[in-house]
Amino acid sequence: MKRYIYGMSFVKSEALRRASFYSQDILEHVIKVVLYKDIRSDDVDHWVGEIASWLRSADTITLKPNNRHLKPKEVRDTVFQCMGDSLEDYLQSLNMFQHDNKKGKFTYNDKTRYPEIVPDAQTADRLMCICTEMMENVIPMICDKQSHSRQEYQDVLENIISLQC
Repeated sequence: MKRYIYGMSFVKSEALRRASFYSQDILEHVIKVVLYKDIRSDDVDHWVGEIASWLRSADTITLKPNNRHLKPKEVRDTVFQCMGDSLEDYLQSLNMFQHDNKKGKFTYNDKTRYPEIVPDAQTADRLMCICTEMMENVIPMICDKQSHSRQEYQDVLENIISLQC
């Protein structure tokens, strides 16, 4: 008899490790959207799609023994662990992104570096606004018992990005 496995529960430590796996990538892609939305508008859909895929992966994580989803604090402390709590945190994240960009970590498909942009308080405030909105909207989705599609996450993200924070 064949059995198909649609999902898998994990012990808590493994579930939390898996949930935190894409935290830095999510932040870096949100930063790309904030910094380069007007310059690289063709890439925004790609970046948002990747974030949606990572959030969808977090949505599928359940804990043993009763297949419960992560609690909101667990999601905040794992999936969004790289998100800051203050404007200074986001300014530091922008500075770290620019530092990594100068070293060639982030490139276009043709291996060209992204343009350097000097991080300022206004950009950090926009980043904080988008990240805060994302956490407020996405954490309940990941924690509820309903499984959400990648497209649902993408729609939520696109609505947040279109906000004028």
